[in-house]
Amino acid sequence: MKLLLVVSPSSGGGRARKAMPAVLRALRATGWDVDTHVTRDLDDAEHIAAQVDPDTVVAALGGDGCLSRVAAGTRTSGAVFAPLPGGRGNDYCATLGIPSDPVAAAAALSGASERLLDVAELDGRTVLGVISCGFDSEATRRANSAKFIRGHLVYAWAALRTLATWKPIEITVTVDGATRSFRGYTVAVGNSGRYGGGMKIAPEARMDDGLLDVVTVAHSSRRRFLSALPKLFTGTHVDGELVQVQLGREITLVAERSIELYADGELAGTGSCTIRVVPAALRVLGGH
Repeated sequence: MKLLLVVSPSSGGGRARKAMPAVLRALRATGWDVDTHVTRDLDDAEHIAAQVDPDTVVAALGGDGCLSRVAAGTRTSGAVFAPLPGGRGNDYCATLGIPSDPVAAAAALSGASERLLDVAELDGRTVLGVISCGFDSEATRRANSAKFIRGHLVYAWAALRTLATWKPIEITVTVDGATRSFRGYTVAVGNSGRYGGGMKIAPEARMDDGLLDVVTVAHSSRRRFLSALPKLFTGTHVDGELVQVQLGREITLVAERSIELYADGELAGTGSCTIRVVPAALRVLGGH
C-alpha cells in the first residue's frame, strides 16, 4: 500500500530528521511502498498532505504541531493520517497508545486498524489535542523559545519561569450558550487530554465522543498553584476546588487582556476565539 512519510526536520531539536532513515527501513520492511517529503515549514506539511490521493496513508514524523497540520491536510485530501512521534512531548501519539520510539511506531502501522476520530477547530484551524489560553499558553511560549533545555524538563522550567511573573487574568467562557466569567490562571480546551509532555490537563477527554473538555483553573496563591502542578501528571488536579471541568460542542473564549492562544503547542492566535468539535472528522491509523 502507498505511504507518504512527511518529516519535520526541526521537530524535537532534530529528532525527527535523525530517526527518518530507520523509520523508512521499518516501513519498507513491513511492506509499505514509501515516498518521503521533508518539509520546509508547517504550511508545506499541510499542503503536501492535502494533495495526495485519498487511497494514500500519510505518516507524519514530527511534533504535535506538525502532526496537526498534516492531519488538516488529510482532511482536505481524504487520505488516512498516521502519526509518528518525532517531537519533544509527543502527547497526541501517547494518547493514542502509539509507541514512543518512532521506529517501533512505524513498524506497528502494518498491523494497525483505521478508525475515525474527532478534531477540534479553532476559528477553522484543525487541532488534534489541546488549546490553551492563559498561564499555560505563556508557559508554552517560553518552552518553545528555550534553546538550552531539552526534553520534558523544558515544560517544568517554563512553568516555573512563568509563575514568577504571572498576573491573574479574567476570561469569559461560553460553553454551548452558557456563559460565565472567572479570574485565574488558565482555560484549556481538550479534544485529547494531554499536553506539555505528559500533563493530563483533561484526564477524561476522549477523541471519539463528539465533545470537548473545558478545564478552568481559578485564582489561588502561587504557593498553592505550585503545589498542585505535580497533580497534572496524574490528572488528579481536577479533584481540587479551584478546577472546573465542563463538556461542550462549541466554546467561545474572551480574555480581558491580549494573550496568546496555543494549539498543539503552536501559536494559534491572540485574544478571543471560537472552538468547535468536529466528530469523526479524521481517518487515523495507529495506536489502540
